Amino acid sequence: MLLAYSFLVRETGKDGAEMVLVPAGDFWMGSTREEADRVIAECKGAGAGESQCKEWYERELPRHRVSLDAFYIDRFEVMNKQFERFVRATGHRTTAERQVADGQGEWRLVARPIRPRLHRPV
Repeated sequence: MLLAYSFLVRETGKDGAEMVLVPAGDFWMGSTREEADRVIAECKGAGAGESQCKEWYERELPRHRVSLDAFYIDRFEVMNKQFERFVRATGHRTTAERQVADGQGEWRLVARPIRPRLHRPV
């Protein structure tokens, strides 16, 4: 459940992005069996194989309570151009890129240029 606050605690990140405080609290994480079965059926209906759909959506099981400490998050989405600057500055590699480099993944779009769409959310 998301709560709306009449005020926001704001900070500015190292990159100049406006950030807001997400207060500490508990939330439900994951899906119920019924929810997972519904999205697996939708996935299969979209043409994906049953085993692939189950692999993707059964990761959501079981639904459980999680407690988080307060944290700051960017108020607005990170755009591709911003993410590209971050990668160049830090040498960061995504999980998908690391898996491909380690021979564990098959993501074929890693090297695809994103230039035509730099002002889109990551």
